[in-house]
This record gives sequence, structure tokens and C-alpha cells, in this order.
Amino acid sequence: MNRSQQRRAPQLLSERSTCKAKVIRASELAQMGVCEQRVVFEHLHGPRRTVQERQAMLRGQLMHEVYHQQAMRILRRPPSFSFIWRMARALGDWIVSMCRSQVRGGDEQEKSEQGKDRC
Repeated sequence: MNRSQQRRAPQLLSERSTCKAKVIRASELAQMGVCEQRVVFEHLHGPRRTVQERQAMLRGQLMHEVYHQQAMRILRRPPSFSFIWRMARALGDWIVSMCRSQVRGGDEQEKSEQGKDRC
């Protein structure tokens, strides 16, 4: 048999009747139709926003602009000694915490040997 003959024949209606089909209500069909129309409308004309949504979008864009300007101001000046010191200290604390977390848990002897090798 070739592949076309091996394919299953379509089921007859009487064979399908044993399966329970999900009932779709008219209100659900109407909602789907409205949703489809909205998708087409927004695709053709762009999404329409309410006054509150537009105001919220403007506030968000303004805050992003302010944040960006602050970041650019900070990046323009060279880092201070205290900033470098705090970052170095935070990095050192992080390394120590990572070594301690590898030593904890499981067999204490194995982990302490692993901790000695890594730290």
C-alpha cells in the first residue's frame, strides 16, 4: 500500500456521534464576531485609546525621558572614589557569599574540601 491508501478514511457522522462536541452559545459567537471586527479595525486604522490610556502613556513616556536624562548625566561624569569603593566592597561581599554557599549543605567534609579548592 502506498501512503495515500494508508491514510485513514474520513469518519462517518454515525462514528463521530459517540464523541461529545462542545456546545458554543450564540452569545459566545457574537463576542467572537465583535472581537474579529475589532482586530480588523485596529489593523486598518490603528488602535484607539481612551483619554485615560493616552494620559497614562504620556506620563510613562515623560518618566522614561526623565530617567534617560538622569542616566546620561550620571554617565557623563567620572565615577567618584566612594562609588568605586562601594562597588569593590559589594563585589568582595558577593564573592565571599558565593564561597560560603558552596561550602554549606550536603556532606560537610566534601563541601569543605570543595570550598577550600574554589576559594
